[in-house]
Amino acid sequence: MTIEEGTGDEFLLTCFVCKNPFGLVAQFCGYCQATRQQALGVERARPNQQILGVQAEVKSQAPVAQAQPAATNFAPQRPNTPTPPRPIARPVAKPVKPPKQRSMFLENAGLRSKKIGIWQTKNSKPIVLVGLACFIFSTYFSIQSLVFVASSPLAVAEDHLFLGATRNTEYFDDFSENSGVRFFPSKFSAWPDSNAARWSSNASWNGWKGEASVDFVAGGADLDGIPITGKLKAEYSTTLGIFRKIKWVPEAPAVLSLDYLSRSNASIYINGLAAGTTSRPSVSEGNYQIYPGPLTLTFYDLSTGEEITDYYRYYFIDAQGQDEVSFN
Repeated sequence: MTIEEGTGDEFLLTCFVCKNPFGLVAQFCGYCQATRQQALGVERARPNQQILGVQAEVKSQAPVAQAQPAATNFAPQRPNTPTPPRPIARPVAKPVKPPKQRSMFLENAGLRSKKIGIWQTKNSKPIVLVGLACFIFSTYFSIQSLVFVASSPLAVAEDHLFLGATRNTEYFDDFSENSGVRFFPSKFSAWPDSNAARWSSNASWNGWKGEASVDFVAGGADLDGIPITGKLKAEYSTTLGIFRKIKWVPEAPAVLSLDYLSRSNASIYINGLAAGTTSRPSVSEGNYQIYPGPLTLTFYDLSTGEEITDYYRYYFIDAQGQDEVSFN
C-alpha cells in the first residue's frame, strides 16, 4: 500500500525517529508514521505505539504491565526462574608420598664406585699398559693354542704302535735310554691281535705340557680288542719367530724284569709255548725290551705234570712302562 507523506511539499526536516526526510508542514512522517511532535523530537513515542521500521526502546525501569485479553481454558504458567549455577568442584590435591630412603648397601656401593673411578683416573696410564699387555698375551696364547691343537700325534703314534703290535723289530730302534737292553723274543710274544687287518686309534694331547697319549686297538670279532696305550713326548722348534711347533716322538718301549720260581723241577710256558724249565729256561732271567700285548706265564710240576696254579701270572704290557715278573 502507498502512504502519503503529509501536506507539506518540501522535505527540509529530518525525522527524529527514523532519520528520513520530513516535510515542513507535515503532520506525520510518511516513512515511520510518527506524529509531528514525535518526528520533531518534542515527545517520545508511546511504549505500545507501533512505529514502522523502528523497534521500541526498552527502558531500564520495571516494565509496565499491559492488559492482556482474558483467556479461558489455559493452564497457569510457572514463573521463569533462572537456573542456579552449578557449583564448581574444587580440585583435590593428591597425597604426596614421602621419598624412599636409600639403603645403606646402595650408598656404600655408590661410594665404592666413586672411589674406584677416582683411582682409575689417577692411574689411567698403568691401567692402559696392563690392559695392553694382557691383550698381547691373550692373543699369543690363543694363536699358540691353535698351533698345538693342529699338531696331532696320531700319525706318528699309529706308525710306531703298529710296528709293536705286528712284532716288527724296528719298534725298538732309536731309543738311547734302552741302549744295551735285550729284545724279548718275538716267538714268545704271540698275540692273535697282531694279525688284525684293521686298527683304530684315539688320541689326547697337551701341547703346553708336551704330553700325548694314544689308544691303539685292533678291530675284529675274534680278537681281544684290548687297546695298547702309547705315550709320546714333544720336541719343540721355533716358527714365525715367537711361536713353537711340535714334533711328536714316541717314548721308549716298555721294559720287563723277568724272574722265575726257585724250584728246579718245574717246566715253563710263556704265552702257551714251552720255554724250558726253571733250571734251564729258554728265556733267561733279566731285563728285556718287550712288545705290547698280553704276557702269560704258566708252571707245571715235572713229576706230576700238574699246573702249579699258585704261580700263574698274567700281564698286559702297554707300549711304555716298567713291568716286573717276580715270585719271591
